[in-house]
Amino acid sequence: MKFGLNFGLFGGEPSGPSPVILPAVLSSVIEDGQADGILVQWNISMGMSCDIKNQINVLVDGHVEHVTSVEFHPHDRSKMGIILVHAVTAGQTVTWAYDDTGHCDLHQDGVPTNEADNQTYDVTNNLSSPTPSTRAFSSGYAIGFK
Repeated sequence: MKFGLNFGLFGGEPSGPSPVILPAVLSSVIEDGQADGILVQWNISMGMSCDIKNQINVLVDGHVEHVTSVEFHPHDRSKMGIILVHAVTAGQTVTWAYDDTGHCDLHQDGVPTNEADNQTYDVTNNLSSPTPSTRAFSSGYAIGFK
């Protein structure tokens, strides 16, 4: 005799509230052709309540690198670009962090609008040239988004 267990399913639909998906960074990378920008891939579509460039902290080899802007891909808001004042070179160690204590929020699009965590992310430096390459990011969703 076989017994079937019912794990809260009724009519084929799960019972209870839907699971909440919190924002998480899947990858952060600097590639050839975009040496002045970090391409961040989130697990969900993201947005910001206002300009967060002053709440993004970037270190290059342990030194502060200033951010000129933070942009989202126009057709895929799970891709975020962090545009830097200076280009990074091959072999440099890069990290970035979101400071959630400012007056603007980096959050998931839609409802609920869960805010991104205040933590530090390592950036994969895939630059092959030891010298800075040409600027690929610029305001207005430049070619740096793939």
